[in-house]
Amino acid sequence: MLRGIDVSHWNNENMNITGADFVICKATEGTDFVDNTFAHWMQRTDGMLRGCYHFAAGQNASVEAFHFFNVTRQYTGDFAPVLDFEINIDHPVEWVEAFVSRYNELTGNYCTLYISANLCSLFNYSWIADFCPLWVAGYPQPYITNWINTECPYNVGAWGKPDIWQFTSMLDFHNTKVDANIAYMSDIGFQALYGVSDMTENELKAIKMHTAYGDYTFGEIIPWIYSYVRDMQPVVFDLKKRVEKIEKMINDDND
Repeated sequence: MLRGIDVSHWNNENMNITGADFVICKATEGTDFVDNTFAHWMQRTDGMLRGCYHFAAGQNASVEAFHFFNVTRQYTGDFAPVLDFEINIDHPVEWVEAFVSRYNELTGNYCTLYISANLCSLFNYSWIADFCPLWVAGYPQPYITNWINTECPYNVGAWGKPDIWQFTSMLDFHNTKVDANIAYMSDIGFQALYGVSDMTENELKAIKMHTAYGDYTFGEIIPWIYSYVRDMQPVVFDLKKRVEKIEKMINDDND
């Protein structure tokens, strides 16, 4: 489990970040806004586990994705890309799918999706929950002001559980208040959120595989694998419950 903060121009640029395992920096917003502290934070977090996020404005999703890519491209492979989606618009799922699809076309990578807990159920029937790690925001009351070590209590729909939980905006961190997050992973797990280079991703997807149903590329098969695993989850859960019931009956008989 990792402890991290997220930063933008709202934070003091000289803030002490000692004690944070990772830092997620605001990069862009909409189709043309660049956070004026982005380069500063990227310099300060060089060598750390880190991410960059785009704050969705609900404009053209493809253009917003390109703007995010264009501003952060020099750091590609050295940060976890994040789409911060907090807005109220028509067809939100379709907008997020369009943004993520465009970003994937540009980089070969999928974004982590930051949303509030009450929006998770919107994506229960979207491929987003299969391909995009989840960073969920949910603040228990009263506000938490210290680091915690606990599981996220919110229902996050198709994801089952989040990869990162933002549990407060009021963490007392070196005498200042910051957004605080728990990542349910190791250092290696967090680095996996960085994705791979476009060339590596595309080469992998282009690998030809011979199956009983015909010849397909690995890229064509990946969505089937995710879908199959997702469909099998209820079956596995049911079998687990049946085994536990039989084990209990055996133990009761032995007693």
